[in-house]
Amino acid sequence: MFQMSESQKRQFDHMLSLLKNASSPEEVRYYFTDIQQFLDTMHTDERTRLDHMESKDLEKYEYMLKKMMEASTKKEVLYYEKEIHDLINKISPINY
Repeated sequence: MFQMSESQKRQFDHMLSLLKNASSPEEVRYYFTDIQQFLDTMHTDERTRLDHMESKDLEKYEYMLKKMMEASTKKEVLYYEKEIHDLINKISPINY
């Protein structure tokens, strides 16, 4: 787990706003990936949260990620994005 500085929180909030206001599945995928990369760089000294997942949770994560990438509507993409974040947060919640 990690703490964000105020500037990092503002940047994250801005990125989240862009994701929520995306108008197409492609935009949602782009912003989701952008957010994930941002969060990944936040804890480079730590093992990723995926490393802490049990195999059944990792399989579920990979399945939902695949379904999100195959989705054809914004609603589907947002659904799988939320499910992925819920699963990751279940394993290791982020401190804000």
